[in-house]
Amino acid sequence: MDAAIKPRNNKPRNKSHVRDEISLPLINALSEKAKVMLLVNYVVELGMFNGAVGTVVEIVYEDSEGPQNPRNKPAYAVVDFPLSKVPTAKAWNPDHPTWVPIPMCTQHCEKKCCSVKTIPLHVAKAITIDKS
Repeated sequence: MDAAIKPRNNKPRNKSHVRDEISLPLINALSEKAKVMLLVNYVVELGMFNGAVGTVVEIVYEDSEGPQNPRNKPAYAVVDFPLSKVPTAKAWNPDHPTWVPIPMCTQHCEKKCCSVKTIPLHVAKAITIDKS
């Protein structure tokens, strides 16, 4: 399944300044088998850090209708991070210990007056030498 993800903004576009302050993409086109880069730090010592590269395995939606209903947003994306160091016993899926669910996250502006909610992944079309 494919997903065109637009961040959920808690204020009207002309009153929100959070878009200028965050690092999340304004529109994200995720699909299964897409190469993606994580944009936040989760558990750095286990390889889940800003800049980690993986492959989307599955996109899970809030409702069982999936992307057929345009109002239905993704709840999380399952990403295979081959360099992650999650122990098999604590893995989300013990058969695939490098698969990690990446949920929607909320980022606030510096003033904490507005926020954006989206999946913190960016399609890795091209990666700089610093990230590779």
